[in-house]
Amino acid sequence: MRILSACRSIFLSASVFLIVCTFLFVCVFLTACANSYLYAHSYLSANFYLHGQENTPVRQAAAGMALPVSLTQAWEERLSEREEEAAWQRAYLYIICNMQEYLDDPYHSRMNSEKYHPMDQLVYLGIHDFDGDGIPELLAGDTITMAVFTFVGGRVEKLADLYYPNTACWCINGVYFKDNSVSVSCDGQDGSDFVDFGFLDNNGMKGFATRYYSASGRVSEEAREGIRLVREESGWVLKFRSGEEAALDSGFDYDLIRW
Repeated sequence: MRILSACRSIFLSASVFLIVCTFLFVCVFLTACANSYLYAHSYLSANFYLHGQENTPVRQAAAGMALPVSLTQAWEERLSEREEEAAWQRAYLYIICNMQEYLDDPYHSRMNSEKYHPMDQLVYLGIHDFDGDGIPELLAGDTITMAVFTFVGGRVEKLADLYYPNTACWCINGVYFKDNSVSVSCDGQDGSDFVDFGFLDNNGMKGFATRYYSASGRVSEEAREGIRLVREESGWVLKFRSGEEAALDSGFDYDLIRW
């Protein structure tokens, strides 16, 4: 019996010891985990704060280098310029293809089918920025009269008709261009009538003169060549004296007639 009691005491003591050890182990483990979490959290928080502080100037510098407002403004201005360029090109193209509707005919010369052939005619065409505003003016005429057009406010305006009024007869025998001005001549036996047009202080100025000149009296480089404007099945076509041809469509190159 004594032996049995002793065994029981030993067993109970061992059980209590194991329970106490297990409890202590669990407490120690939980405490270690808690300390590790607090350390890790503190470390991450501190590093996040430091990196955030370090990256703030970088982000500010990057934002300053991007310049989104300036770039957007530049793109918008460039887009506006392209749209404006396309607008005056379309408008001038319509004027050229329908020239008879926009040119004056003081003596009803275009009614004479023997002298005037609307489907195949000699014309004078040029674009030149007289006032320096970035949008060129259009000079368009045939063998009868000529006119200067400008593009403003989204539409075409006629600046001047170039012919000599109140004369017994008027026709265009030559067109000359030099020093930001154009001269249109009507030649006769005794001399030539001239209509001159140019810009003074950004204002269109037109003048008239009658004077005689010899064959060597004008610089040959001033003369502008006539171009045949022909109506074909595909549409209107410009035929230059050089043999080059250009269709009057959306792909027309205005540099061909730039003065």
